[in-house]
Amino acid sequence: MFFNAKGNPITCSLVILVVCLGMLNVFTIAEVNAQSKVFITMPTATVGGSYYAAGTVIANVLNEKLRDSHNIYVTAQSSKGSIENIEMLKNQEAEIAILNSSVYIPAYLGIEAFEGNKFEDLRCITMLWANPMQMVVTKKSGIKKVPDLKGRRVSVGSPGSTSPITEIMVYGAGLTFDDFQAEYLGFDQSVQAMQDGKIEAAQLSGAIPHPSVLELFSSKLDVDLISLNEAEISHIIERYPYVTSFTIPKDTYPKQDYDVQTAAVTTVLVARKDLDEETVYNLTKALFENRDELIAAYSGLSDLSLDTAFKGFSVPFHKGAIKYYQELGFEIPESILADD
Repeated sequence: MFFNAKGNPITCSLVILVVCLGMLNVFTIAEVNAQSKVFITMPTATVGGSYYAAGTVIANVLNEKLRDSHNIYVTAQSSKGSIENIEMLKNQEAEIAILNSSVYIPAYLGIEAFEGNKFEDLRCITMLWANPMQMVVTKKSGIKKVPDLKGRRVSVGSPGSTSPITEIMVYGAGLTFDDFQAEYLGFDQSVQAMQDGKIEAAQLSGAIPHPSVLELFSSKLDVDLISLNEAEISHIIERYPYVTSFTIPKDTYPKQDYDVQTAAVTTVLVARKDLDEETVYNLTKALFENRDELIAAYSGLSDLSLDTAFKGFSVPFHKGAIKYYQELGFEIPESILADD
């Protein structure tokens, strides 16, 4: 039997009621805490490429800065690349993603490969880096320029990831994949195939220094990066206005004692429109406030900058990202404001 402070007996049923209420309160608090956690999946691209390398670093830093303070949990996930990332966003299997301009612009506008399959709920967060086209060839192949790829064994990259960028690159020289033996290999597979002598060239686009390109230049295999000429670059930009000219400086890779003229698409971090505004604000703020830490972990993120975060874009930005940029006093162009 239980007694109260005055020595009067308390019935067991009352004790049980109090205990049950206390337990209910504990369960309610636990449920609220669980509900307050924000889990974010961020698809990148195949292992061995710059998207996966950068995505892993971004996820690690965001978790370190936001997990305890804002209950935000970010997971970087390998994927087949930008086209699969779009589908994951559409199917609500991902909240944010790394995409390149050759995919996210056509997806938002519903053109090219996305004709009749527009994704208007896509919103940008920030530009991450320029994504140059990097065609690595073996020296013994004798390939010196893009037209020399005719009839050769070439890795064009994973379908929906690197291969659309390779298609743009060879278009500049008037080629299509029908002009050579196209192999749809991921970054790690491309490196291995080149080292095994199964391919003579591989297009490994991504932030510089690209992990897979670095691996090839650091190996015993003699390799080169080939350039595009001015006419080829102009031909590309005329058809694909979201592509820009780009120079890979000499000494970016071991034994690369020459500049490489090429073209580049833009890599961006995007989110679904329905992702909570405050969450995107916190993600954007954490990215820029910890920029030095991100770059120290992966130098390919050195282009991340408030100076280029949203300038030159025509696709809308997420309200949470806009809130952060406005808070810093930036004037936001109307081209990236959405009527959400």
